[in-house]
Amino acid sequence: MTRILLLGLVVFYSFISSGITSNLATVPPIVNIGVLFFFNSTIGKVVKVAVDAAVEDVTSDPSILCGTKLKLTMQDTNSQQISGHA
Repeated sequence: MTRILLLGLVVFYSFISSGITSNLATVPPIVNIGVLFFFNSTIGKVVKVAVDAAVEDVTSDPSILCGTKLKLTMQDTNSQQISGHA
């Protein structure tokens, strides 16, 4: 899950740093990111720290997101399986 989040941030950063966003009409004011995992597992505790650190790293430099705010929402799955069915 952390790899997906970090990959998304890298892709977003590459668009900004390569100037692609200069061709867009507007840059979104807020980017919402959701993360689902079991907080009370060993892996979940590490994921939480890693995701928080990644978000802090990206948001600490205002030139990376060019004014866009990153909003992170974490949800505890309470060890329940998540179904991808609608």
